[in-house]
Amino acid sequence: MSRIERAVIMAAGKGERLQPITLETPKPLVKVNGTPMIESVIEALHNNGIYEIYIVVGYLKEQFEYLKEKYEGIVLIDNPYYENCNNISSLYVARKCINNAFILDGDQIIFNSGILNPEFEYSGYNGVLSKEETNEWLMEVDENNRIISCSRTGGSNGWKLYSVSRWNERDGKVLKELLELEFEKNKKHSLFWDDIVMFCHPDKFDLRVYKMNEEDVSEIDSFDELCIMDSSYNTASCEEKNNSGSFIQKHKEIWKFIKFSFTGASTAILEMVVFAFLQYVVFKSLNTVPVTDNAVLKFLGIEYKGYMWSYFLSAVVGYTASYIMNRKLTFKADSNIVVSTILYIIMVVLTITFNTWFGAFLGTWIKNNGYDNFAVVMLTKLLVMVVPTVWTYPLQRFVIHRKKKAD
Repeated sequence: MSRIERAVIMAAGKGERLQPITLETPKPLVKVNGTPMIESVIEALHNNGIYEIYIVVGYLKEQFEYLKEKYEGIVLIDNPYYENCNNISSLYVARKCINNAFILDGDQIIFNSGILNPEFEYSGYNGVLSKEETNEWLMEVDENNRIISCSRTGGSNGWKLYSVSRWNERDGKVLKELLELEFEKNKKHSLFWDDIVMFCHPDKFDLRVYKMNEEDVSEIDSFDELCIMDSSYNTASCEEKNNSGSFIQKHKEIWKFIKFSFTGASTAILEMVVFAFLQYVVFKSLNTVPVTDNAVLKFLGIEYKGYMWSYFLSAVVGYTASYIMNRKLTFKADSNIVVSTILYIIMVVLTITFNTWFGAFLGTWIKNNGYDNFAVVMLTKLLVMVVPTVWTYPLQRFVIHRKKKAD
């Protein structure tokens, strides 16, 4: 007889079928009747004396941090591959924790904690007997309740596979080795981890079905199911959100540009405020002071120190804020931050050089032509900030703020 000592909860995915709710909230943290789904899983484990719990996170991972404070025994494991790989990557990063363990999905609701009895003999999956036609993964068992086959496309008169499984010491070690084989050596990053035991290497395991009832666990895969489970998500609002989510999914690049533009507008306001403060407070006395006799600056059309320093320093502030916001919010970049920062600095140096010249050149022109008033100066500053978008967006989108690709 074996006993469960720990649990691994898979919670790294984007939950795209539940967008747009999951655009801001990871699916396991979506509340159903007031409680995040993953908390029902944690509490069911605690009810069975299982406190060593590993949660594999990826998408919006920082939102899971509160669980470490709220519940005893929570450890978060980062999955850097989640965006480009299937869930085999999540179990791969937690492969050292899967002997004598439950493996569960975090985006399900457990109503009956009795299905997580820690005492067991064979490794296997929880399942619900289905005599009717279903499109869920369907397991076939022999007279000893041993799993002998599984269908990805469903069928009838079989056991529906649920995302609750248990693994003894021996099978956990075998599963770990096979995860390393398929993920590292064979590069099969598109697999579900269950493919390994059900289809790739079924001969390596002696698995059983652990019977439960359909009402013991609920898996929510669509807005309609969410609305049925929680009446606060009414059907009309669900349909409206689903339509907006479909637009976002179909026009991801447009959505990125919209966020980039919003970030640009936010940092532009900051830059404009800084510029106005520098131009009319800090460097006010320099607005009529010519730049030291410098052939290069005069050739570029820059004559006054106030305009030169106001454009230069305000641009530095604006681009620094833009870098931080776009990396974290717009592109959610996870590329090497040192390389990213160096590339960004190169782009910014060239852009600030352009801004300083273009702004000071226009500033000199408007002053020499008698248009030197607050409204014109600020409109000129706005123009100087907008023009570089022609090259800064494609550079940041495709070169600087990149997402890592799984090896």
